[in-house]
Amino acid sequence: MRTVELGTSGIVLKAADVENAAAYLDPLSRQRLILYNEDFVRNLEERSKSFWTARAILAHEVAHHANGHLELIDPERRKQQELEADKFAGAVLFRLGATEEAAVAVFQGFREGESYPRSQARVAAAKSGWWSAAEQSGYDPSSPSRAGRVGTEADGSGDSPTGSWIADAPDGGADFDSKRASVSGVSSFDVTYEHRPTVPHYGGAASGPGLQFFASGRLTLNRASTVQLVVYFSFPDGSWLFANPQESHYRAVGDQIATGSDSIVLEGFADLSSLFIKPIPYYALNLVPTSYNTTYWVVAQTTVLVDGVAMGQSQPIQISLLW
Repeated sequence: MRTVELGTSGIVLKAADVENAAAYLDPLSRQRLILYNEDFVRNLEERSKSFWTARAILAHEVAHHANGHLELIDPERRKQQELEADKFAGAVLFRLGATEEAAVAVFQGFREGESYPRSQARVAAAKSGWWSAAEQSGYDPSSPSRAGRVGTEADGSGDSPTGSWIADAPDGGADFDSKRASVSGVSSFDVTYEHRPTVPHYGGAASGPGLQFFASGRLTLNRASTVQLVVYFSFPDGSWLFANPQESHYRAVGDQIATGSDSIVLEGFADLSSLFIKPIPYYALNLVPTSYNTTYWVVAQTTVLVDGVAMGQSQPIQISLLW
């Protein structure tokens, strides 16, 4: 709602015994509601395999409230309202960081029927909304910046050794269905973060804003082993953020952007909070700086490596940062 300047209050979200999802105005309290069927949302998420599914559904229902689509009308007018809501949701998904492909994939599974448009029309409406928001933001489709491939600032470490100090990332990008790591030996593994106005830059560049991560959890080792925490970064659609070729730090073996702790030898019971995760400056995320006029969304997920082998992952964290 903030992305379309509607604030964050005024609509209540409730699971309910409805067929799918619905915008509703309580006739007595005049409270605006979004009612949703939990099984419907879950099934659509499983079918679409997309992080954006629930967000698209909610944005669609917010549109019905914002556009006054709450009265019973004839089926043809209802179809038009559905397309208007799909266009609104497509614009919201752009502003939240979804790629065009990710946004379109969600709407391919939206409902068809007597009062609902054909799937192709819904996809076209969502795509229209996505591009409308993109044009308003000054998005340049020829620039790969949203895919994390462009950067304009190196860390100034001309004499730094090139290469990785972090192990290769696990396959598949951010897994939004992953649970707390339950692999034997790891329990209650959590990671939190803070935005910091200044963090040290490895390699000599001047300090600037960045992210600091904090791990908590327990690790039980049967023998002395090297342990390391590694934070990998992706966009919400699962595509990795790759390091600037000029950046010799903050990267994994496969050139994915990453930060983490040093490898240390531990034995027996270990507290993961004792491993210091090196802060990462915004510039090292290889996003195009816009003098703090653009909000980027990235996903961070932390892996525990024991003797170089991934033993578990934290929950993914979606982070917004102004850069």
